[in-house]
Formats: sequence, structure tokens, C-alpha cells
Amino acid sequence: MIRYIYMLFKGKWFIPFLSVVVLLVVIGLFTVKTVMELSGDYKLITERYTINQGLEKILAKSVLGQSELRAFYLTGDTNYLSEYRANVDTIKHLLLYVDSIITAPDQQQSLDSLHLVLKRRMLFNEAKLRMYLEEGNTVAQKTYLTQYGQSLIRSIDSLVVVMQNREEQALTSHYEQMAQRTKLTLGLIFFGGLTSVLVLVVIFVKLNGEIRQRMKAEQNIRESEQRLFNFLEAVPAGIYILTADGKPYYANEAAKRILGQGIIPNATLGNLHEVYSAYRQGTNDIYPTEENPIVRALQGERSTISDIEVRRPDAVVPLFVTGTPIYDSNGVLQYAMAAFIDITLQKNAEQKLAESEERYRQIIEYATDIIYRTDRNGNLTYVNPVGLKIFGFTEEEALGMNYVNLVRAEEKETVRRFYLRQAASKTPHTYFEFSAQTKDEKSIILGQNVQLLLHGDRVEGFLVVARDITEKKRAEEALRQAKEAAESAARAKSLFLATMSHEIRTPMNGVIGMTDLLLQTELTKEQREYAETIRVSGETLLTLINDILDFSKIESGKLELERRPIDLQQLLEEALDLVAHRAAEKNIDLLYFIDHSVPPYIVGDPVRLKQILLNLTNNAIKFTERGEVFVSVKEISRKNSQAELEVAVKDTGIGIPKEKISLLFEAFTQADPSITRKFGGTGLGLAITKRLVELMEGTIWIESEVGKGTTVFFRIMVGTTDASALPPKKYVGKNIPELQGKRVLIVDDNATNLNILSIQTSLWGMHPRVTASPQDALKWIDDGDPFDLAILDFHMPEINGVELAREIHLRRKSLPLLLFSSSGRSEFSAEENALFAAVVTKPIKQSQLYSTLITVFATSKPMMPEKQSPQSTTVQKIAEEFPLSILIAEDNAINQKLAVRLLQQLGYSADLAQNGKEVLQMVEKKNYDIIFMDIHMPEMDGFEATRELVRRYNAQVRPKIIAMTADAMSGDKEKCIDVGMDDYISKPVRLEGLQAMLKMYGEMIAKNKTAVSVSAKDEEYMRARLQEILKETDQEFFEEMVQTFPTQMADMFAALQSAWNQNNVNEIVFIAHKLRGVALNFGAIAVAEALKEIEHADPSYLQQHGKSLIDDVQKTIHDTNELLKKVLSSVKMQ
Repeated sequence: MIRYIYMLFKGKWFIPFLSVVVLLVVIGLFTVKTVMELSGDYKLITERYTINQGLEKILAKSVLGQSELRAFYLTGDTNYLSEYRANVDTIKHLLLYVDSIITAPDQQQSLDSLHLVLKRRMLFNEAKLRMYLEEGNTVAQKTYLTQYGQSLIRSIDSLVVVMQNREEQALTSHYEQMAQRTKLTLGLIFFGGLTSVLVLVVIFVKLNGEIRQRMKAEQNIRESEQRLFNFLEAVPAGIYILTADGKPYYANEAAKRILGQGIIPNATLGNLHEVYSAYRQGTNDIYPTEENPIVRALQGERSTISDIEVRRPDAVVPLFVTGTPIYDSNGVLQYAMAAFIDITLQKNAEQKLAESEERYRQIIEYATDIIYRTDRNGNLTYVNPVGLKIFGFTEEEALGMNYVNLVRAEEKETVRRFYLRQAASKTPHTYFEFSAQTKDEKSIILGQNVQLLLHGDRVEGFLVVARDITEKKRAEEALRQAKEAAESAARAKSLFLATMSHEIRTPMNGVIGMTDLLLQTELTKEQREYAETIRVSGETLLTLINDILDFSKIESGKLELERRPIDLQQLLEEALDLVAHRAAEKNIDLLYFIDHSVPPYIVGDPVRLKQILLNLTNNAIKFTERGEVFVSVKEISRKNSQAELEVAVKDTGIGIPKEKISLLFEAFTQADPSITRKFGGTGLGLAITKRLVELMEGTIWIESEVGKGTTVFFRIMVGTTDASALPPKKYVGKNIPELQGKRVLIVDDNATNLNILSIQTSLWGMHPRVTASPQDALKWIDDGDPFDLAILDFHMPEINGVELAREIHLRRKSLPLLLFSSSGRSEFSAEENALFAAVVTKPIKQSQLYSTLITVFATSKPMMPEKQSPQSTTVQKIAEEFPLSILIAEDNAINQKLAVRLLQQLGYSADLAQNGKEVLQMVEKKNYDIIFMDIHMPEMDGFEATRELVRRYNAQVRPKIIAMTADAMSGDKEKCIDVGMDDYISKPVRLEGLQAMLKMYGEMIAKNKTAVSVSAKDEEYMRARLQEILKETDQEFFEEMVQTFPTQMADMFAALQSAWNQNNVNEIVFIAHKLRGVALNFGAIAVAEALKEIEHADPSYLQQHGKSLIDDVQKTIHDTNELLKKVLSSVKMQ
């Protein structure tokens, strides 16, 4: 043996033998590598199947969850809701699980998209569910539309299908790679094994012939064969070998595992397929012996099959089999070898792919839309059954037909160009509509989506999904005609309302105007009572007209809300001031409280918000005989620059039956007909209020109890604004140094007012002690409680505030007293005045209370109570302060007389013109400052006259034109401004409104006449304003704010200049408004006036003269900055 080995390594066979060993090692390493790669592939395949299963479950759970939620909406059964939430939790877990095993970036991106869509769906469902639980199913369904939810479900289904398709494509790719690697491995095994066997046989045969006898050589060959068998055992593929005479010779472990059994001694070629239960795949036919690769290998053929399966007791295994003949060195067949692998996973993947293709085929075949495909020349290569049916062609007739044959003759060229443009631009998706014709020349309208089919950059054709929209187009046309009819009816209605408004306001102008003038004369008590009755009746009728017009504007959608910065507290106080006298007449406490979370400045429509508050507070006072009306404001939520506010108007009035509440928001409807007879009203107030709240993206509702009172709530969305440019309101702060630590006694029988005063004084750092009992207050004083101030209410049931003040003075004369009165009586006797440091009229304003307390603690002298001057029978004549030349254009004799008399009351005389032509003639002869222009006049109306005046005269020199008309419909004011008028006043004309307008334009005209940018008056105003700011704030803040003023003005002016350069008129007006607010806050009145002209300028005028106006602003800002330096030094010295 030793000699044999020695000869082997020292002889000429060493190199061949070493080559064989190296080859076997290489084959072994390659096989191990292949086995490891196949193992990884199997793991990857398993993961992809797991991903597909997870996606299927997510889709199923999404659909099931939606069904459960729909059942809950329909039945209200909470079990369905529980099932829905369980499904949501399952979906979340499935998403996490799928996310943990997905590795492909595109799949991860799709999963993120799926996760986002699912999250949107869940958020949508939760929002709708909350709405359902809070508002009911009807509101929830209207607010959260089912179509949106369905679109999300479709998106989920689409994403799942896309991800499953990718997984199936990846599986197919992996199977192909596995097959290639297996083939390569089997080929290498076969080639390497065959080569090794042949080389070894040759080596050992030659060695045996040269050195040893034949027996020794055969022994070596057997050992070599055993090594080969050991190698084959490591191969993952099944290896089955027959001898040349067809007897089973060898089967490796993989073959035994796949076949379910190993070598069977009695197996022959004739019964081989029966013994191993080999069948054609998918049939019960025994696989033919002559087609078996191992049998064909015995005949010297090499072959491969993949349609055979072996049926084991536990499974049916499809196989991929390769048969190879094995020869000896002399070319004599020695063996037939079959190598095979289990292709169950590949077959399953192929089956799923086939099922998927079948599903898509069914979708296309059974789709309700037309689907067709063309080649690059536009010839049809596929048309689905629906398309064939609609066009009336058979499949044989349609295929090969050019698509233009489906288009009506007059549109063929247009459609052809459309396709050519899409192909030339390589636009992936397009949509267009055209008229098509069927085989029997019937015309239909198709709307089609066209998908460009590309192979690289080469256009392969078009895939088209088209829908017959003929009926839709007919419906759209019918809808258009119906819309035009509705718009025509709306225009007729608007014209009727406009006409009626004008015709009613014209005589009302005379009635109310003359009544106002009558009340300015000397009248007996009885005559004044009659005149007041006429005035009140006229005001009531005017209110009714205004309500009807407001309701009409809202109904027609023509009411547009403004968006301007609003000082919420100031607006609320102004609204309460307007109704305070009515509350005082009925001895009702009128109270308000704004929660400190509410932003001090909001963005919205101040006029309409005040209208809402006035409607609700007026109603509350109307139906309350005793007690209080309490308005509260709190913030519900805030996000970015939007806040949701809740306002509650609570009264202690008669209350409303629950079954009547729903009627209150209907137009011209009240809860009880007797209400109208007793309290009056049109039934429009709450209807208008509800519409206004809804325009503000809000809701309104009522809670009431008969005999106890009513609370009206409304919530609105408002913008928030940056208040940094505005001086802070010190009274809204906390721990005011001047008030901190002060002990205050508060006595009021109204618990709400006690609570408000307690909260407010506590925030200022004071220590309030409150009571509703005067006896308790006197006892605390007797006990020596060191109060610094006592606040008393005048109207209390046991003892009024004056009597209580006398008792307190007897006990502690040095204690300052402050009196609140809601009776409207602000005058006391000298003895009563001496009791109080200050007297404040309700409703109590926070700023007023703050300044009063500061003053009381700052001085030891009693403050004289506020006095309201009795209503004067004379009107301030402003003509001396603002001399103006006035022309009245009016054709109605009564209105002429009224206008002249009203102006005489203000100290003016006026010229009269009967129509527009006379206006033009009189303007040529005389320079007028103001023209009050009626719209409807004979020969030439007010619009035409205004246009001519604007055309003839420069805006700087022409008279100010103010429309004085009975037109009060939506858009009437805008029409007047659009033609070039400067302002608008509606009839009936009120003396106060006329006085305010003349004063405003008188100041403007006087400013233009003097042509001085910054005057001594401006300096005085700025100094007063800066002193006021310094008083309300502290020195540090004051200096910081003043230092930033020039920079802030420069930055905002740069923005104004930029908007002018971009020709953005809306932005110019917006910035001018904002800059004007900053200027007014600093007392820069000249800058504010210059900006006001830009803010209120007509757009066409602004485009023409904007440059000079902006230059004026720049110069005025420069002068104001110089003035600021001068004024600032004097303010600091003080």
C-alpha cells in the first residue's frame, strides 16, 4: 500500500490526480455555496409569502372594520364598534409585523404610503365617529362624506395589490434564479463528477496495469466511487442512478426525502413509475416509462422534464428532472443518472401568478368601461367585451382596425393630433373627450384616459380606458339650463328686493329724517311723545327692512365676510354699550367675562361679529325681566394661526320649551306666536345669526329651561394676529405693581358679578373678600379686616349701595369706596358724591375698572362720578370747524328739503341739482368740496355723472362724491365705489351719520388744502399718545418699543414698495392697512392719513397714481421719524 501511494505521488500520475482533487474541492465549495444561496432563497421566498399573507389580512381587516363601523352607524350597537376597534388594533399589529420583514426600498415606500392612507382612514373614521356621538348620524354623514371614505378604501386596495404584485414578481425572479443555479450546480456536479470518475478510473486502471494486479485497481475504483457517493450525499438535489441493465444502483438522501423512499430492489424499468407513484402533473395518468429522463439516459439520451409529480402518502411533489447517461473510458454505457429537485414552491408561485392574471383578465373582461389597446400605428390589438358591445363590432372586425375609425368624421383629425402630441411629448397619462360612432353610425360621447405604452424610449402603443358619458353630458346640459333658470329667478328676486328696498327707503328717508328734525324743535310734551312714537315706529320698520335684506344677502350667497384685526374686548364692550340703556331701564345686570386664554386680538369681520352679539344680547334683554344677562368668551382650541372660540350669552329670562328650540333658527318663526304680540320682532334675528355663524365656520345651539333662563352658545373659527407691534394692555396682565397686595371688599347681590370681580382683582395681585350680604361686610369691617378699598353695588335687595356706604363711613371713614350702578342713574347729591372715591356705570369694563382703581390708589381726592349729559335738543354745528361747499344731486322734492334741512342743522348751506347733467354744469361754474349724489335721477343718473366727473377732473382737485341712495342691497356700495364715488350713505339719512361723514371728509379736505405733511397738531397728538403708552406700560418696554418703530416702519414700507413693483393691488391695500394701524398706535397721524388714501383708493386710481401716493408716504415717514426724535426727548423729560 505504501509503495502504491509512493508510486502514485512520485510517478507521472501525480499531476492528473491532483487536478482531480482540486476539481472535486472546487465542485464541493461551489455546491456548498449553492446550498447556502438556495437556503437563503428559501428563507426569502418564505418571507415574501408571509408579506403577501400579511397584506391580504390588512386588506381584509380594513374591509371588515369598515363593515363593522357601517353597521354601528346603522344600528347603534356598540358591539360593532368594539369589533371595529379590535380590527384597527389588528391592522396596526399587522403593519408593524410586515414593516419588520420588508427590506425592499420600493416596498417600504409603498408600505409607508399604505400606513399613511390607513391612518387617514382611521382619523376620518374617528372624526366621523365623534361627530356621530356628539351630533348624530345625519350631521356626521353630511360632514364626513362616504365618498371620501370609499376613496381611501380604494387607495388601500390599490396599494395592497401593487405590493402583492411586486412580491409575486420577486418570487418569480427568485424561482428562475434558483432554477438556473440548480441547473448550473447539477451540470457542474455532473460534469465534475463525470470528469472525476473518468480521470480516476483512468488513473487507477493505468496504475493497476503498470504496478498492481487488476483486483487492486478495482478496489481503488470502488473506493473512488464511494467518495463520489459521499459527495453526492451532500448535493441538495436528488440523485438516482441505474446500472446499464436498468437496475437501481444508488439514491442519495435528498432523493429518498423527495421520493419518500430509497432504492427498491425489485424495481425494474417496467414498474419504476408505479413503485414511485410517478404521474403527469395535475392528472391521474401514470408517467410513460419511455419519456422518463433516466430511461432515456439508458438509451444514451440526455433530457429534461418538469411535468412529472411523485405522490407520497403525505404530499404530492412536482419535480424538475434531468437524465444523463454515464460512460466508461471506452465509451461503454455504465450508468444512467437522474438529478431532480422539488419545485413545489415554484409551481405554487406559478399558480398564484396564473390566478392573478386570471383575476386581472376578468376585471378587464367584465369591466363596465371600454378598454382597448393599440400598437404604435394606432391599430387595435385588443378590445374588451364591453367595447365590442358598445361599438357593435365582433372581435375579428375590431382587431387590426385603426382607432380613428371609431371617431366621428368631423373630429377625426383633432383626435389623431391628440394622440400624436401625446406620443411626441411622451406624456404618460392624458384625458380627453370626443364624439365617437358605433358600427351602425350611432353617435356617443366618450371620456377616455389614455396611457402611453413605452419600451424604454420607444412608443409601443396606447392603453385606453373610456367611458360612455353621453347621458352625463345631457345631464350637465340640463343642469346648466336649470342653473341659468335658477340664476335668472335669483336675479329677478334680487331686482325685486332692490326695487322694494329703494321704494320703501325713499319715503322712510322723509319720515325718519323729518321726525329727527321735528324733535330738534320746541314741542309740547304730548307733541314730543307723538313724534317719538313716529321715530320709534320708523326705526322698527327700518330694522325689519335691514333684517330682510341681510337675510336675502345670506340666502343668495352674496354676503362676504371681511378679515381684519379685531380687539375682541373692545368690540364686546362696544356691543354691550349699545344695549346698556335697555338693560338699565329694566334694572338688569349686564355682565361679561373673557377667559385669559382668549387671544386679545383676532382676525375676522368686526361688523358681523358685533351684529351677532347685538342680536343675542338684545334677545336676552328683551325676554328677561329681572336678574342678569351674562356674556362669556373662552378658547376651545388653537392650531397654527387659527383659534376656535366659544361665546355664551346667558340670561335669567322666561326660558324656552325644549320642543320649541328647533324652531328658533327658522326664518320668520318664533317659539310662540304670543311672543311676537308681546315682545315684537320679525323672527329673523336668530336665523340671520345662525347663517352668520356658519359663514364663520361655526355652529350655534341653545340650552334653556322654562322659567329659569336661556343660554345661547356659538363657536366660530377666527384668525389670530401678531400683537407685538401693538402697545400692550397693562390691565390684561397679572400682578400689577400698583394694585398688588391690596385688600378689597366686594359687595354685590349678583353672584356672577362677584365671581368676575374676584377673578379679575386676583389676577391683578389683589386680595378680594366677596359677599352678597351687606351685614357680612359690616361685620368684617367691625372685626378690623384691613381693607384698602370697598367696591359696592348700588342695587341690592336689603340695603342699597349708598346706604351701605353711609354705614361703612360711620365705622371707617378713611376707607375709599367705589360704587357700581346698573340703573343708568349717574348723578347723586353732593352728600352722596362725597361718600365715594369713584362711581362707575355698568356694564363694568376691565380697562375702566383698572384705570379707576389706579387713580383711586394714586390720589386721596375723591373722583367725581361720570355724568351723562342730558340729551340736547340742539346739534353741534360743525360748519365753523370744517367749512365746506356742498352740492346735493336729488330729484325727489321731499328728499331735497330733508337733506337741505339736515345740513342746515349742522351749519351748512347747499346747492341743489335735479339730475346728473345739472351736476356737471354746476361743477363747471363753482368749486364744490362734496357732492351728495343720488343714483336714480332722470336724464343722467348718478353713476353716469360720477364717471364723467372722474374722467374730467383729477382726483386731487375734483369734489368728494358721496352716494346718498335708497339702494341697500348687497353690492350696491361696491357699485358706487367702482364707478369712482368716494363713499356711500344709505337712506334714510340720519343726522348723526351725516355729521360723522362730513367731519371725516372735512378733516381730509382741510388736510389736502393745507398741504402740510406734519403739523403742530400732529406733534401734539404724537406727544399725547406716547405719554399714554408710557403710562400704560413701563419705561423699559416703552424705550424698546420706540426704538423699533423706525425699523418697523421701514420694513413695512419696503413690503409696500415691493407690492407696488409687483402690481399687486390687494397686497398694497393690505400692507397699507397694517402699516396705518402701526402708525396710529404711535400717534403718527400724518402717516396714517397718507396711508388711508391708499387704503381707500379705487383700484384703477391706485394703479394710475399709486407711485406718487407711495412717494408721499415715504416722505411723511421720514418727517415723522424726525418728529419722533423731537417729541421723544420731551416725553422722557416729563
